Amino acid sequence: MDLLTHKDIKFYFCTLIGAALLFTALFIPPVGVIETSVLYGGASFLILAGVVEGADVKGILREIRLLREQKKEIIQDQIKEKKDDENA
Repeated sequence: MDLLTHKDIKFYFCTLIGAALLFTALFIPPVGVIETSVLYGGASFLILAGVVEGADVKGILREIRLLREQKKEIIQDQIKEKKDDENA
């Protein structure tokens, strides 16, 4: 299997596990009292995960923008070469 296939498998597996956890959290009540320290710890973890994911998305979007700019430059160079060939 190539790397892309492994990434796809991981993505679908994590999505399935996340959906299952969300379903159980929404429809099955907790067995006891949830302490506030656990809630604070969970919230802190989710905030940290959101910050890390946000930083990752920012880098990905920057790379996409750079690739688009490079693609535009390549297309403009190709158009310029075509015009030069036609004029010659």
